[in-house]
Amino acid sequence: MRQETLFPTPRVKVYQLKSSIRTPALAFAGIAALGSLMMPFAGTLTTLDTMIGMAMFLAFGAFLAYYINYTQLLISTKGIEYRQIEYSIRTTWDNVERIGPVVSSVGLGITEGLILHKPAVQARWILKWYANIASRHIPLASFASDWRDTEIGHDIKRYAPHLFTQEED
Repeated sequence: MRQETLFPTPRVKVYQLKSSIRTPALAFAGIAALGSLMMPFAGTLTTLDTMIGMAMFLAFGAFLAYYINYTQLLISTKGIEYRQIEYSIRTTWDNVERIGPVVSSVGLGITEGLILHKPAVQARWILKWYANIASRHIPLASFASDWRDTEIGHDIKRYAPHLFTQEED
């Protein structure tokens, strides 16, 4: 299934989760998948138990790897998009109200991000309830620890300078 973006231009920059999140999560996914292959050698499990356990570990590992690789931040001259598996937040720069504390969706707790004037979420039915909670913020620290001093920060400052002039006031 091809997901349409708000910004179908060649100047869209795509950012993945920062390596301090990606690397351990992908390693854990690999360990889960490897664990599923080791289950037949445990010896104490019945065949059905082994098959169910293998399927669960393999499915979990595959889901985690997919989730980590799918979470993206897209930035263009027209706006910003935060993409997750079951929802995305797409908005133009004029809908971004300010920089402030937001809840991270990858387990980092409260981090710094963008707060929107109006909700801009698009979600599938499974996570509609969660997406409505997260619909007015985009976490940035999930993509770079000191995001202001990275390419992400430079892009945001270039396309939405009003966010940084508000902070100086």
